Amino acid sequence: MRAAPLSAPPELETGTGRSAALVVWTATAVRLVIAAVWIWAALPKLERPAGSAAAVRAFQLFPEWLVRAVGYGLPFLGAGLALLLTAGLATRLAATLSAVVIATFAVGVASAAARGLEIRCGFLDVGGTLPLGQPAPYVTEIVRDDTLLLALSFLVWAGCGRYALDNWIRRRVPGPVASSSYDDIGEHWRVTELLVEQRREADWRSRAASAVCLGVLAGLVVAGCAIQAARLR
Repeated sequence: MRAAPLSAPPELETGTGRSAALVVWTATAVRLVIAAVWIWAALPKLERPAGSAAAVRAFQLFPEWLVRAVGYGLPFLGAGLALLLTAGLATRLAATLSAVVIATFAVGVASAAARGLEIRCGFLDVGGTLPLGQPAPYVTEIVRDDTLLLALSFLVWAGCGRYALDNWIRRRVPGPVASSSYDDIGEHWRVTELLVEQRREADWRSRAASAVCLGVLAGLVVAGCAIQAARLR
């Protein structure tokens, strides 16, 4: 006696019915929207490395060598995160790193406001010191950052949603399962054991893919710093 072939391992999403479908499609939409935000934020900084560094310098928090490293490398990190989120690859890693960057911007904005600095955050543009008499849009920037952090927290919890490489990585081609013919209890035990093993394998593949993506992002940031520094020589 043979059991039916095992299906793919359980999906990233949980639950059943309309509520689960809503979570899955909301996660998909949030993932793509945040990817678009990263592209929007990265493009002006990639085009104007000096302006990107000036935006970081305006916070008056870092030494000059770190100002340049952050200013030159951050847009490449943002572009890499945008690609990961668009593809749905290492989604939770990309969402977590995005949250760390945005939370850092939020802390910087709060610090600038507390010290009476009149600057633009520079998350969605090159930022920098504002003209004399122009009020700093701190409230708008803090609300924006907090909204993005809430969206990213949801994405970390919910996973990648649909149309994502993460889902493909977690799957494997199912095969026939040999099972005991003695009774239904033995059959159920065998199927459960194999499903647990599939889950472990899927988790391992996800962790390996995230580790590779993290290494690629680090390399991209280092290369970006070198490219932008060379452009300004």
